[in-house]
Amino acid sequence: MENIEIETKKRKEKFSLNIVNKEAALKFLENLTFPIYFLDFEAITNSKEWMYKHNLSVDQQISSFSILKIDSIKDDETKIKHYCNINKKEDYGLMVKKLTDFYKDKKAPIVVWGQDLELRALSKLFREAPESLYKKLSFMFSNIFDLQQLFYGGSFLKIEPNGKTSLEGVARTLDVYLETKIKDGKSAHYLLQHSITNEKIRPTHLDSIKKRLEDYNNADVINIKRILLKIFEELKK
Repeated sequence: MENIEIETKKRKEKFSLNIVNKEAALKFLENLTFPIYFLDFEAITNSKEWMYKHNLSVDQQISSFSILKIDSIKDDETKIKHYCNINKKEDYGLMVKKLTDFYKDKKAPIVVWGQDLELRALSKLFREAPESLYKKLSFMFSNIFDLQQLFYGGSFLKIEPNGKTSLEGVARTLDVYLETKIKDGKSAHYLLQHSITNEKIRPTHLDSIKKRLEDYNNADVINIKRILLKIFEELKK
């Protein structure tokens, strides 16, 4: 087992990235060929009163997504595409159209972190999509790749001493974390809840919330990308 010492620049704390099974980790990653997409959805749980008033059928609304395509290791990570349906009803048809416009490939991997929300979001979009887009969405389903699985159970990689497997925890430990004004997922979801349910919210304030949420959504995508590149770098040593 290889043990790689990592000292974070900001906190000056030392962590170890333990490569438990290098061969298996490389095999796990072998299908990640370029181009590679990185995808992150955000969602909000609505109150029953607000759902009833706006004739919503479900208690969770897919609020936004960010997606990034790279064609090489050194590709520009600022080419992120973002779509947000905050302050709108369940118009998932447009979200499907935007998402499938951004994803141009049939076989390119889509890297996510913790695939549950992404699979639920794609399932919901599939139910709402026009038939003409079924095939494109089915390609996306089959190409989802959950990078977090590398850290589950310690079979491939382990981070010590904290053992965290959250996106933020792993990115911070590997010293690749992109800071945002919104510090965590709970804060992001609170802002989503506030922006959707508060009808008296000022347009300028709503625009500010949308911008901060876009930054947060985009940062998640960038952090997934940076973790993958850091892992590639360490495994090839």
